[in-house]
Amino acid sequence: MTEVLTAQCVAGEVVVDGFPVSNVEVIGEGGASTGVVVFDKEKAAYIPNTSPDMKELAGYVSDTLMKITSLLTTLTTGILPANAGGEIVSETFYASIAETLAEVQATMAQVALFRAMIK
Repeated sequence: MTEVLTAQCVAGEVVVDGFPVSNVEVIGEGGASTGVVVFDKEKAAYIPNTSPDMKELAGYVSDTLMKITSLLTTLTTGILPANAGGEIVSETFYASIAETLAEVQATMAQVALFRAMIK
């Protein structure tokens, strides 16, 4: 008979309701996490809930993309025109930056959707 119980893993040790579980296979790296232990006959496996990790990662990615967007905008509208002796007249420069900025913004939208899907 299979049984599933809520558990925690701290420093590689799996605990259910405050009691350590012996002979359990930890799926993943065994870091601090919450998850479940699946007992099946004489075997047990701990499966961590990775949603919080994924949500945190999505947050870092989102923040990084926002900084890149800000940097690209600052480059094209302020720093380069001011320090290069005037407006940059090369059409390919602005087109290249605009294309990169559009790609970053599209990725930001995808990350936002991903963050909303993670519970």
